[in-house]
Amino acid sequence: MPNTLVMGSLLSTDQSTLYLDAGSGFDTSRPITVVAVVTTRLGNDIVFKDLVPSALLSNFSVPQKLVGDAPFTLTAPASNSTGAFTYSSSNLAVATVAGSTVTIVGAGSTTITATQAATATYASNSITASLVVTVPPRLSLDSNGITIKYIGNAADVPTSSALFVQENVRGTGSEWFAVVKDDMKPTISTYASGTNAPFIPPGQSVPVPFNNIVTTLMTDMSYMLNNKPTFNHEINSWDTSNVVNMAGLFGAANFFNRDISAWNVSEVTNMSSMFFHVYYFNQNISGWNTAKVTNMAGMFSTASSFNQPISNWNVTLVTKYQMFRSDSALSTENTPPKFR
Repeated sequence: MPNTLVMGSLLSTDQSTLYLDAGSGFDTSRPITVVAVVTTRLGNDIVFKDLVPSALLSNFSVPQKLVGDAPFTLTAPASNSTGAFTYSSSNLAVATVAGSTVTIVGAGSTTITATQAATATYASNSITASLVVTVPPRLSLDSNGITIKYIGNAADVPTSSALFVQENVRGTGSEWFAVVKDDMKPTISTYASGTNAPFIPPGQSVPVPFNNIVTTLMTDMSYMLNNKPTFNHEINSWDTSNVVNMAGLFGAANFFNRDISAWNVSEVTNMSSMFFHVYYFNQNISGWNTAKVTNMAGMFSTASSFNQPISNWNVTLVTKYQMFRSDSALSTENTPPKFR
């Protein structure tokens, strides 16, 4: 005998819950056929469907990415179903999806949706994860905790103007920086004289401080601050690792007396007249690597305050050192033996 249940006097909007007594005679191991007798039909014909549970999805995540990162493959969510997955991105300006491969387009956020196809056992279901794409940092703090380096693409930096970057590179809050190349040397010089407009970031009213000028791409600083008698700004964060020429850099910058011990001068070949006529400078620069310098002529001439222990400098390649310390305060014992 078939398992058939007859229900009568139902409206088309009725819902019924069946409770079967243990002695009802229905075999629960066999399908139960429900026959409904509709006394008043207000809508379409009643359709009975087998209830198929949705697939259970979990463990779907997408790692954060940077603009410029290579395409990557999504890892499918965990599921109790065998249905195939398809993926989509809600913001095509941030990322696109082809198959299971995500391609980064730009900065921002997008929702990645994983949809699993239905099977005979489980209905289709979907799960989402957020993908956040950020612009990669263009500045870094050197291991000395002082020097600010540009680590971005050199081609992105204009030749005759600064590239303004706002980052929290020091870990003390977001700051504006100006990344420059050699052609900006005259502009830095005029900034030292008070003309600051070229160093005001767009939409801002205050110029970046001298210590936030990022000089990684500069190779020539010769005479850049020459004859700036009142210049005395902090510049210890300057990245001088690529600078070759520092001749006359501070010449006649009479009042300059700032710590520049963190400067990397390992590529510099010319330091002639670098501190000529700098009356107040007396900072410890004994740790400088001067192994490539060939010209130190007049380097501390008339530097009436400087007397730091630089006798250990490597001056093996120096061939020009006349007037190295003439009329200066530098003592004989603090002078490299070669120059005594």
